[in-house]
Amino acid sequence: MQLTPLTRSHLEAAVALYELSFPPAERRATSSWTDRIEHSIAMPGRTDFTPFALIDEQTNFCGFITAWQLDGCVYGEHFATLPARRGQGLGGQAFEAFLHQFEGQTVVIEVEPAEDGDLARRRIGFYERHGMHLLSVPYMQPPYEPGLPSLPLRLMTNLPERALPVISHIIRQIYTRVYGLSPQAAAILCIK
Repeated sequence: MQLTPLTRSHLEAAVALYELSFPPAERRATSSWTDRIEHSIAMPGRTDFTPFALIDEQTNFCGFITAWQLDGCVYGEHFATLPARRGQGLGGQAFEAFLHQFEGQTVVIEVEPAEDGDLARRRIGFYERHGMHLLSVPYMQPPYEPGLPSLPLRLMTNLPERALPVISHIIRQIYTRVYGLSPQAAAILCIK
């Protein structure tokens, strides 16, 4: 399993998987997502957003992970594998490759709370088996688009001893740089 920068040759498959894997409340508009990817492809290493393709031994596209390089952490925004490739250990290999890509850095992701059901509990367990720790910090995912709801989620990190002392700063970074909130709106959402 290789984690490589996502290219235009992967874009159509990545978009289809993105739309299949994430409901509208958990993703930005497809055109906005593809614009962000196109910008990243055109300016490799010069943007804070990096889309990675998951490539198997036969060089087949199997999924993607998107990451944001924020001040003090890496935020893993979306991670999906092709449905036909799930349950084969590919996701675990891919996530471990992702953590290795950012070795020594604090990685933060969002997950649904365990109370949301069996799938949420299994997803949390998956990330725990691959080195992540569930934080007990209140967190609301801002809406990606106007008219969509904020979602109560949980944060996980690979380095809780580093993340917890600066978690308010990390959350504000996610709110302002990933979701595009103003600093004032981010501060209000952090209080809720």
